Amino acid sequence: MYYNNSTIIFLDGKFVKANESSTSSYSQTMHYGYGVFESIRAYHTENGTKVFKAEGYYERLKKSCEAVNIPFNSRVQELVDTTYGLLLKNN
Repeated sequence: MYYNNSTIIFLDGKFVKANESSTSSYSQTMHYGYGVFESIRAYHTENGTKVFKAEGYYERLKKSCEAVNIPFNSRVQELVDTTYGLLLKNN
């Protein structure tokens, strides 16, 4: 299952339940497809869950944002840390 009633996401700088979250219907992304994305893979290892080349994912995301003039206001390491925090919250 992709998510359930206890799944936590990171939205607008906060950890929130996925089923209680929302986004504006009036955002530029919804109306004009103004956005970028990057797929992230995480794997269970004997040392816990690990994100494959986490810094690389976020560096590419940052470059994509810069290419289409979308503000990128986070540090890559901050995003990596948040990703691991999110993985812990969701077991």
